[in-house]
Amino acid sequence: DGGPGSGKSSVLKRAKELEKENCNIIVIPETATEVFASGVALGGKGGLSASDFQKKVLLMQLEKKTRCREIAERINNGKPTIILEDRGAMSGRPYMPPGEFEDLVMGLGLNIAELRDKNEGVIHMVTAAIGASGFYTTANNSARTETPEKAAALDLKTRETWIGCPHLRVTESNADFEEKVANTLKTIRHFAGIPRSLEIERRFLLGYLGSPDMMAVGMMMLERRYDFRVVGVIIEQIYLKRRAGKPRQRIRRRIYDGFSLYYQTQKSGLEIGVASEDESRIQRKEYIELFENERDETRDIIRKRRYYFLWKNQYFELDIFEKPERLRGLAILEIELLDKNEPVELPPFLEPLEEITGVERYSTASLAKKR
Repeated sequence: DGGPGSGKSSVLKRAKELEKENCNIIVIPETATEVFASGVALGGKGGLSASDFQKKVLLMQLEKKTRCREIAERINNGKPTIILEDRGAMSGRPYMPPGEFEDLVMGLGLNIAELRDKNEGVIHMVTAAIGASGFYTTANNSARTETPEKAAALDLKTRETWIGCPHLRVTESNADFEEKVANTLKTIRHFAGIPRSLEIERRFLLGYLGSPDMMAVGMMMLERRYDFRVVGVIIEQIYLKRRAGKPRQRIRRRIYDGFSLYYQTQKSGLEIGVASEDESRIQRKEYIELFENERDETRDIIRKRRYYFLWKNQYFELDIFEKPERLRGLAILEIELLDKNEPVELPPFLEPLEEITGVERYSTASLAKKR
C-alpha cells in the first residue's frame, strides 16, 4: 500500500524478479485505477457516489483476492506462492469521512480486523510528495489527480489505517528511487520468508508500570500529546509440549473488537535477536484441539495487551502483561527489523529502557514458566 505517487506499480513490476528465487508471484493490480480506466465516473449526473464507489471497489478487491488465493493453492510446482496487492482492502478508508468506512464494512457483514490483519505483512510506500517532492507527478497515472499537498495528507491517513496489523513496514522516499525500490523488495523477501523465515527483533524492558487499565489510559494520553495513532489488541499465548529435537511451539489467539485470529508458531533461536520462525494461521477448531491435547502444563497461559504505533516511521509493539497475576503490569517494547544492524530510534516518551534482546529470562517462553 502507500500514498499517491509512491512507486507501488514500479515495485510490483520489478517483483516478478523474485520468481528467480524459487517462488511464484501473483500480482493483484490496483482495483480503483482499473475501475476508473473502465470509464466509471464519480459524482455528477450518472456518476457513482463516493461511498458506493468504495463499496464496489472493496467487494472487487475481496473477490480478486479470494480467487487469487484459490489459484495459488492449485499451483503445484513445489514452490511457495506470494500474492502481492497494489493497495489492500483498507485502502478506501482514507478517502471517506470518519466512521463511514467502518459502517460500510459492518453493513457487508465483515470486520475491520478481518480486513486489516489477515495479510502476512503490509508495506507502506511513502508518496514522493513527502521526502522527494521534485519527483511527484500525476502524468503517469490518469486516475491520479492529487496535488502534492493532498497526496501527502492521504499518505499519512493511509499509513495510519494499517496500524494494528501484525507486521507493518514503512519505506520512505528519497532522491534515489532505485534505493526505495530495493528497500521495498527487501521487505517483500522478509515477509515472504525468502530465502528463509526469520524473526529479527530488538526488545526493551520498561519494568512494571501499573495495571493494564492504567496503561491503557496512559497510551491514550501519549497518543494525544505526541499526535500519533495507537491501536491495541489482546493476545493470548499458550505453549505446547516440547518434543525431543523439535523447536518450541506455541499457539496464539489475537483479539480485536470481538474478532479473533488464530496462529501456530514454532521458533528456534539462531543468534542474539534472530530466530527461525515458522508461523501459520489455523482455524478455531485446531486452536482448541491443540489447547486441550498438547498444552504444556508447566507454563502459564499468557495474556497481554499489545499496543501498535508508528514512531519516526518505525513500527513498535508495546506489550503490557495481564496474566498470570505475577506478571501483571510488566511492560516490554519490541520492534521487528529487516537486519540485526538496522538502527532504531526509540520513542523518548518510553525512556528509560533496558535492552533485553536475547536475554533468555525475559523471553515470553521463560516468563510463562510456572514458578
